[in-house]
Amino acid sequence: MVITNTLAFPVTDEQVEAFSAWAKDKYGTYNGYLDAFKSKAPAIDTYIRTHILPMEMKSILRETEPYIGVNHSDFHISRLQIYRKRILNKIKHMKCKLGKLAFPIEARQIIINNRTAFLSRRQAIVAEHIYRQQYFAQYEEDVRLGIQFSPEIRPYEPVSIIKKQLTKEEADTCVMDDDCAICLAKHKMIDVCTTNCGHQFGRTCLTKWDNVEHIFDRTRCPICRTDITEMTEYELSLLDQVLIA
Repeated sequence: MVITNTLAFPVTDEQVEAFSAWAKDKYGTYNGYLDAFKSKAPAIDTYIRTHILPMEMKSILRETEPYIGVNHSDFHISRLQIYRKRILNKIKHMKCKLGKLAFPIEARQIIINNRTAFLSRRQAIVAEHIYRQQYFAQYEEDVRLGIQFSPEIRPYEPVSIIKKQLTKEEADTCVMDDDCAICLAKHKMIDVCTTNCGHQFGRTCLTKWDNVEHIFDRTRCPICRTDITEMTEYELSLLDQVLIA
């Protein structure tokens, strides 16, 4: 048997259901499961090895047990040691995947929370960067005009992002009302953002526009030049995300 570098290996629906029941009974919540995963508690590895791992892989693990950390000259043993490392990587991957399958709603919510926290941190960094640009630009202008430097900079306020969920059918079929004014093409709603002034753009298109504009105080709508204070973005509903995963 050849053990490839591919991380996944076949797992039946029955094995997933059995693992889910075991994980919920033992750890209760996804956070409890993650704590065990991060602390490298052996129970999860033991369960996967005992109940899920194919017989051929179990056999390789048993055969290579005496040679852990040993440089062996025998080609057969050396090859099995390589296979052992690949199998252990597969087990690590399956620990992550099976945990998400056992606690789908909680796992998805943690992903969303982490993404929201990341976006908040990124907005804070952008806000600081823009403030510094404003500050030094005004300083240079005051020096050029020979007047006393007196900063009057309106603090940068990050754009509020509102998430609107779409069903899988809506995500696959719904498109924006008019062509994007930036790229002159129609985007699916899953790739669209709507500004507080009611105009719609491709989400990537508006990001590129913002990078080109370099507006110090706030991004303005490419169509009506209204300050963008709020933006609606569209994403697949939580239930459909779980079903797809």
